[in-house]
Amino acid sequence: MFSDIREELEKMSDIDYKKFIENLTPGVENILGVRTSDLRKISKKIKENENWKEYILDENIVYYEEVMLQGMLIGFIKDCEEMVKYTELFIPRINNWAVCDNFCANLKIVKKNKEKIWKFLEKYFLSRKEYEIRFAVVMSLKYFIEEEYLDKIFEKIDNLKNSEYYVQMGVAWTVAECFIKYRDKTLEYLKNNKLDDFTFNKTIQKICESERVDKEIKLYLKKFKNLRI
Repeated sequence: MFSDIREELEKMSDIDYKKFIENLTPGVENILGVRTSDLRKISKKIKENENWKEYILDENIVYYEEVMLQGMLIGFIKDCEEMVKYTELFIPRINNWAVCDNFCANLKIVKKNKEKIWKFLEKYFLSRKEYEIRFAVVMSLKYFIEEEYLDKIFEKIDNLKNSEYYVQMGVAWTVAECFIKYRDKTLEYLKNNKLDDFTFNKTIQKICESERVDKEIKLYLKKFKNLRI
């Protein structure tokens, strides 16, 4: 099965799309250039095989798209404990933001198991590895921006042990979404936070770029940004 999947991916390679993805994910190697929509179709085809979970465990993968497929397949798992087990095995394979964010978006089971998953995420918030932290941050963005978890999110991101670019951008994106959904509470956080200057300013930038924020608030925040330049 595995060799057939690789052969199918190689046949679907698109040079122009490959260049597009390479520009978005600098430093990532072995990209074929298979569109995400096509990868989803292939993942559904793999799941039709009774041994489909074996593909998730395959360590002899070569291509970026194969890693994406493994992440997509984990999203099909309906048991929370089993999903967590496979996720722990998969996370060390994440070496770029695209795989990370796509993987997080597929874990829909989180919506029904928030308390368990939040506890699971805690060790990744404490990591010093860029994409382990990015995973925790993006998971909080995708599934936990609600009043019950807002203070917990702010506490976690204030105490991160890594300031790599994709961590900073993930945090900025998350806080911006918090602001859009819970403006007053997030504004209080922005007035008293431990974010580094780059992340803080990127957060303000992302908020101001949003069409869901009033012009008056954007003008206020742009002045607010000057305090951290």
